[in-house]
Amino acid sequence: AERAAAVLVVGLPDVTRPGEPLAREVVRLGVGGVFLSSGNVRTAEQTTALVTGLQEAVLEAHGRPLVVATDEESGRVALARQVVGAG
Repeated sequence: AERAAAVLVVGLPDVTRPGEPLAREVVRLGVGGVFLSSGNVRTAEQTTALVTGLQEAVLEAHGRPLVVATDEESGRVALARQVVGAG
């Protein structure tokens, strides 16, 4: 089960902190990556804390890094504009 989880990239609907139940479950299962969407991004500091917390937890629990992905586009659907500015 852990080897299967390690090849999955999953979304975290509306998770903004690494200590939330869904985030803890993703770490426990050992998924290989997470996909960030608009429900995960509030500020640069919050997003950094989320990603850092998840990375550290997966590294400690499973001895490997976590892949973090997003779908960034310009225009009205730009996810990271509020964090990194217009591109």
